Amino acid sequence: RFRAMFEENSWAADYYKNAADTEQLLGLGAGMGTTLLESGGLRFEMLDAVFDGQKAMVELRLTVLDPDLLERLQEQNPSFGETEILLENSRDVGAWGYSSAPWTEAYPEEEAQAGQYSLVFSINDEILNAGGSCGIRLQDLVLYEYGSGAETLLPGEWILFLTLRPTEVLRLEPDAVCRVNGVDWILDGVTLSPLALGLTFHREDRDGRYSRWSPCRDLSLRLKNGEILDIKGSAFVGSSNTDVEARIEFPVPLDLDQAESLRVCGVDIPLHE
Repeated sequence: RFRAMFEENSWAADYYKNAADTEQLLGLGAGMGTTLLESGGLRFEMLDAVFDGQKAMVELRLTVLDPDLLERLQEQNPSFGETEILLENSRDVGAWGYSSAPWTEAYPEEEAQAGQYSLVFSINDEILNAGGSCGIRLQDLVLYEYGSGAETLLPGEWILFLTLRPTEVLRLEPDAVCRVNGVDWILDGVTLSPLALGLTFHREDRDGRYSRWSPCRDLSLRLKNGEILDIKGSAFVGSSNTDVEARIEFPVPLDLDQAESLRVCGVDIPLHE
């Protein structure tokens, strides 16, 4: 399902036409431990899951079985009062989120019954790399109304489990100097996988002037065929006056075998020996 989703994203497929590889998703699976969960008038079905070593994606189909509950939703997408990602080692997941849409909107070509929704979770954190059990915990179905806050429609808790298989990620420690706004930042780490890129920096002049910046504005890949590919996608940046951590989620899975080097703030980082 995720392969089809990426392939139908025509602008992304065209932009990455020489570097995209959606077929590899078939080998980036994750074991779907809870394929069906029905409780409290809701049915959850886990339809697909992929994991590339940094980023996991999971699609659920939610069916609201209670007609009274469905009427109270008033044609709005369902939301949950609290959502949590659970890992075996109890570590907190730094970056994750989910989107929801009526099934007929997400998949207009597929038949659907009333009250069906697509929930797509994106979990992006390097601590997932060890693999193991991962749970998605949802609590309390709520209805958000503008100006009046959230109304709990259905109290309860639902947990769906999947197993992340350890996947090799390209890890580099360039120790490269990137000069930005008159300040030298040291690129300490690069983590690259088909679905995401992670970067970490620090500055040695820890008493210098404030210089907040985003490395996501000047990123590109040089392909082996000589093409330069500007890196685009959803970006998450955490920064202080002395440290910067950035993570970019690609709009399509990349064929890393086609990548020769990464350019960060004007500095070229070779990706292969």
